[in-house]
Amino acid sequence: FFVRLAEDDGKCTIASVFTLDQALKYWQSKDLLTEKKAAELKAALPHDALSSDHTAKAISIFSAIGAILVGLGVMLFVASNWQEMSAATKLIILLVATIGMGIGGYMLTEETGNYRKTGYALLFVNIFIFGASIFLVGQIFHLPLHFSLGSFLWLLATMYFAYALSSRMHLWLSVPLLLLTIGWFWSRESGFGSEFDFLTDNRHSILSLLPVLGIGLMAASTLHERVKQLRFGARTLLHWGLFLFVFSIVFCTIDRSLFFGYFTPPLDAL
Repeated sequence: FFVRLAEDDGKCTIASVFTLDQALKYWQSKDLLTEKKAAELKAALPHDALSSDHTAKAISIFSAIGAILVGLGVMLFVASNWQEMSAATKLIILLVATIGMGIGGYMLTEETGNYRKTGYALLFVNIFIFGASIFLVGQIFHLPLHFSLGSFLWLLATMYFAYALSSRMHLWLSVPLLLLTIGWFWSRESGFGSEFDFLTDNRHSILSLLPVLGIGLMAASTLHERVKQLRFGARTLLHWGLFLFVFSIVFCTIDRSLFFGYFTPPLDAL
């Protein structure tokens, strides 16, 4: 780990802690190192010096998994007693969970080391609670909220967190939310009976749009790579774009009799 010290009234305090990869990326962003030189410096270090980076990544992964499991446990507990609660109680629980989780996660992101990673994990769970709250509030007060509008509001909040925090986890989640928003909007405009007919109805399926969306995400990845502030999300968008593009190709070539209809434009008689 690399430690940056701050001096205040003659006293040195720890301002921040960087892992090896974070320090190299920071120096590259300040144009103090080239990408080639950073790779050479990293390769020149012994294996023991790189173990801390692997430990930091493991902590990030397990922090995210732990926060998600805790959040799911709380939501399942509330769901099991949901019918017996009054509307006011339900609303208070949703507000406390959303605001409390958000404040707690934000406060931890201001810390250094592992607390910061846990803070990002809590904010990732918070966006799930926020999304669930949108639909649950509509159910409690019987609001005329279509699924596409709910997922669109959820998508906006997720993208805000992604770019405000430079969070790859939130940016990763925004892609399936975008697909849901497009699908549910198409379901509403087409007058489907089920919310997921945009996946199962072979005449109006959006699966034929997946290659186009995949190419669009790969193009967005290239644009993100050129802007320093957006570079954090370049690989996430690239991986999603490749997945959607390759998945659509494999999906339509498995068996013509099963899947060809999903990728065939409807030919209505004039």
